[in-house]
Amino acid sequence: LESNAMTFMIMFGSHPPTEFVEGLVKKLSERTTETANCICMCGKNSDLRERLLLKHRAGELQRTAVIGFTDKIPLFMQMSNVVVGKPGPGVVSEALVSSDPLILLGASGEVMQQELDVLRWVEENRAGIVVT
Repeated sequence: LESNAMTFMIMFGSHPPTEFVEGLVKKLSERTTETANCICMCGKNSDLRERLLLKHRAGELQRTAVIGFTDKIPLFMQMSNVVVGKPGPGVVSEALVSSDPLILLGASGEVMQQELDVLRWVEENRAGIVVT
């Protein structure tokens, strides 16, 4: 990771969607107009972790840290400038506690029922940006 670059933390809970997160990490890695780091929290999704590590070793992912399940979330939050994730209560509360700006992804049809209230709360309280 580059020390002076904007750092995005990608966090979609303990079982992030493989193809979606892989595409998001790839897009951030390919940024050419502005250098960006990416910390991808893979949680317990070993398939996502292995796929990203293979791409990283092959030189396809620049400025990317691939992290499996860990209890060091607060440390990685401190290293990041922006948290990108799902509207889960864990992701949202940890971003708010760390004072990191928050970008939530997911249309209401893709959000789990129990996360809809969190999504609405973030929108109503302007606690982050919701991208649908």
